[in-house]
Amino acid sequence: MKKHNIHLDHSSTSTSSSGMALSACGCQSSRSSYALNVSSSSHSHEWLIDSGASYHMAKNKAMFSSLNDCNTKNIYVGDDRSLNVVGTGTVHLDNGQFNDVLCVPTLSCNLLSVYQITHSGEGKIVEFSPHDVVIKDLRDPK
Repeated sequence: MKKHNIHLDHSSTSTSSSGMALSACGCQSSRSSYALNVSSSSHSHEWLIDSGASYHMAKNKAMFSSLNDCNTKNIYVGDDRSLNVVGTGTVHLDNGQFNDVLCVPTLSCNLLSVYQITHSGEGKIVEFSPHDVVIKDLRDPK
């Protein structure tokens, strides 16, 4: 299986009252994997890997290589707030391309949905361990 390892950078850990968040910064390490920052805040280029998100979502229109109208007009977040969706499209990251990403400008951080990673396309597995997140491509046996 082809693997995309995402290692935690232990030198930059911080917590907040809401707990730690993993955010993919797209930085390559010496082992050709992608580092994660552990922080309580997220910048527009960082992505959280979210096991509770139904959709991939980005907050900045400039991140999209294509952006189209979509049928989903609102999403509801954990505190029952409704956030406006302005479109759907494709986002290119250092370690791949994500399709059907919702553009939600008032979102506090960008989210990659574990559900969407594992249920769309040709199939992938997401494995969490204490120090890594590994995304395996089922089509490639390496």
